[in-house]
Amino acid sequence: MNLPRCDQEEAVATAARAGRLGEDLRDHASACPVCADVLLVTEFLLRQAAATSAEPLPDPGLIWFKARIQARRSAAEKALQPIAVTEKLAWAGGVVAATALLAWFQPDLLGWVHGIASMWTSATSSGFTLHRSLFVIAGFGLLPVFLALSILHSVPARD
Repeated sequence: MNLPRCDQEEAVATAARAGRLGEDLRDHASACPVCADVLLVTEFLLRQAAATSAEPLPDPGLIWFKARIQARRSAAEKALQPIAVTEKLAWAGGVVAATALLAWFQPDLLGWVHGIASMWTSATSSGFTLHRSLFVIAGFGLLPVFLALSILHSVPARD
């Protein structure tokens, strides 16, 4: 299929882009369907170019810099995934091991707690308010708090 062509087509487009469309070319474009289409499209594209040039484009160097930073972050996250999985498995193993140790030594721990309670009772009845066992109990009482804080601290923040 051959598209219709006109000898004046290029001259109409060039003059319209330059903004110097003379009377003779305008009269020709009104009579020639090919040149009328060229003029219509050229004027439309010029209006679109003027509308979009009102917004300044960001600096290409800045776009490239941000893209490189994002690529580095993505690569770092991908590289750290095995470490994060291993860390979570280590925490889970530690919790399982601590639970197993508590279950294994439960009779001894219960005897120890009863001994501390009896020392506490005898110490408070004799007027002595602080005992070394109180610090041990406080330490074991704060252990879950510090464990929870360390777990929360090791979880990466989402951007």
